[in-house]
Amino acid sequence: MNQKSTLQFRGGMFMSLIPVAIYAFSCIYLFVICRAFNMEALAVGGFLALLIGGIFCKSYQQFWEAAIEGISSITSISVVVILLMVGMFSALIKLCGLSNGFVWLANATGIHGALFVALGLE
Repeated sequence: MNQKSTLQFRGGMFMSLIPVAIYAFSCIYLFVICRAFNMEALAVGGFLALLIGGIFCKSYQQFWEAAIEGISSITSISVVVILLMVGMFSALIKLCGLSNGFVWLANATGIHGALFVALGLE
């Protein structure tokens, strides 16, 4: 049976949370302060967190092997495919002008914004 060893970080177990904190901070900074609502902002934050996580890990090679294994998992691939499909559909709705039709439908029926979103019409 193949036993996987756990990653060891300099400074102990809590240092492994540094990359997560960096990613959360970069997302908050880019989305809230800079108002950069795009996938590139997420990628920059994730890449920066991975690089700094590699520095804190005792085995740089083992860290990157674990990172690549996690990125290539079926769950990660599913999330990426779903995000790509959502992006394509939103661009298609904008391009066709269908979003204007949804706004007209909401005004014509008297549906408020929160209920409109809750019904999944947007």
